[in-house]
Amino acid sequence: MLEHSEKEAFRGEAPASGENRPDQSAAEQQIENLVREIGRLVDNAEPRKREDLREFAQTLLREETSIAERQKAEETEQMRRPLNPLSAGLLFLLLGLGLLFIVSPVGLILILVGLLFVAWGGVMSWLKK
Repeated sequence: MLEHSEKEAFRGEAPASGENRPDQSAAEQQIENLVREIGRLVDNAEPRKREDLREFAQTLLREETSIAERQKAEETEQMRRPLNPLSAGLLFLLLGLGLLFIVSPVGLILILVGLLFVAWGGVMSWLKK
């Protein structure tokens, strides 16, 4: 028969003895304590409701973490600077110069587009200052 701590380890739970590893952060310890408390509540519920309670806890956890991830993604998106066409213009200029010797009309068009983008990006950068 497995000991109590071995059963918890088999089920993927932390030991119930309250032992905390010294390398754990406070957040990890708090999460382990909350998981133990949820496990106790589920185990103390009626046997026929246990599976539903486990699924409910998992669903809540997924929803809460996905909400937090969406909020972080929105904050990151708001912090991004708008792109400047100057960099795209430089790329088009380089590609145009390279293709000028191989396919002259395509190279010339890319150089012209690159010059337009560089001018546009230069004006945008100058106006922001």
